[in-house]
This record gives sequence, C-alpha cells and structure tokens, in this order.
Amino acid sequence: MATGAELKQRMHAGQPVHAVTLNFNSVGLAEYLFGLGFDCVVLDGEHNALDDTTVENVARAADAAGGNLIVRLPLDPPAIERYLALGATGVHIPNIASASEAQAAVHAAKFAPVGRRGLGNFRALRFDVSDWPTTMSTANENTIVLTAIETPEAAAQIDAILAVDGIDVILLGELDLSSALGLAGQPAHPEVRAVSQPVVDATLTAGRLFGGAAGSAAQATAIQDRGATFVLTSCARLLRAGSNSYFAEGTPS
Repeated sequence: MATGAELKQRMHAGQPVHAVTLNFNSVGLAEYLFGLGFDCVVLDGEHNALDDTTVENVARAADAAGGNLIVRLPLDPPAIERYLALGATGVHIPNIASASEAQAAVHAAKFAPVGRRGLGNFRALRFDVSDWPTTMSTANENTIVLTAIETPEAAAQIDAILAVDGIDVILLGELDLSSALGLAGQPAHPEVRAVSQPVVDATLTAGRLFGGAAGSAAQATAIQDRGATFVLTSCARLLRAGSNSYFAEGTPS
C-alpha cells in the first residue's frame, strides 16, 4: 500500500496519481475500483449523503486493497477530523474561497504544529499510541489535504491560499468555474481558461501540486500536459462511457 507521503512524493516527482470519485455509497464498488488500478477512491460527501459507517468500511476496503480513501466534503472541521480518524488518507475540500478557509481545513486535518487536529485513540492510529510526537509527524506526512478552486473570487486569492502551510494539492474545478462565469458546461472556454490558467501557473511556480478533473483518457492527458499530477475522474463517467460503447456497438434491443 502506498502511503499518503509516498503518493505526494510520486506527484512531486512528476508521476501521476489517479483517483476516481465514488458517486455511490457502495463498499463493494470501492473495492472493485481499487482492483482496476486507481490509487485513490474519493468518497463524495458534497453531493451525496454520507455516513460514518460507510466511510469506515470504505477505509477498510482501501486498506485491504492497498489503496487510499479521500473524502470529499464541504469545510466542516469536526467531520474532517472524524473521517480522518476513521481511516481516510485525506480530504478534498471543495469551493475554498480564501486563505482563512484553507487554513481552517489544515487546522482540522493535521496535527500540531501544522494544524490543531485533536489527539485520541482511534482507528487511523490503530487505537494505540506510545510516541505522540513521532505519530503526529508521521500522520501529517501521510495526510493529503486537497483544496478546490472553483470561483473567480477564489482564483484571485490563489497566492494567499498557496501561502498556507499544509495544503498539499490545489484542485482546479473548471466545471464549477465555468458556471460561476456564466458559461456552464464549457470548462475549456477561453474566458474560463483566462481565469484558471493563472491558478495553474501560480501553483506550479510555487512548487506545489496541482490536480484536475478528467472525464476521458484524452482529458486526462490534457490536464497532465498542463502540469497536473493528481488526476480525478468519476465512476459515473466511466459507467456512462462503458454503457455508451455497449449500446453503440449495435447491441440488440
């Protein structure tokens, strides 16, 4: 199993980490996705109902398969701490709008001195800690905090957000950005790129990790060509593509 620290090392070395959003609360589907070769499954708690039992069971599936669980959820410090305690490797916080919000995410996700995550005996630490300083340092190295830039206002704050210690990956949410600019569904529109590309440039110039979404292999290649090393697709898109191919092949009705 690659640890969170090892995934970050891979990305800093220019090697992509492939993640897939789990759009359905299914532990069995999570196991299957890990078996297909994805490094991370992103459990979506922004658009779907999410409960602690599902998070814990998908974390167990990740451990068994040698993968990593990332939980996507709005900025909610108690939930961030709880999901990491249950065994998630990281959190994906959408719609970060300011450095203060980015800092709040880090405070919840990482232990002192980087953050303010609470101590305790929980699953992620195997319920037994004898050396707190080493445990806290190792956990911080292995925890991945991804913050998504999805509005023009957030894009304008990218330098301040990048200055926050503990943010590991800047995710570019160009689909939401297109909506915010009145160009919904056109993430590659020149007006969208005029706002998003400075985010990419600032992130890479600062030596930070950049990630983006891909609905196809071609889109994955395109986002990697722009410098992304965290590539996120979704199982809903994969199912749609497979179904479209199935019916396009002339399957009898």
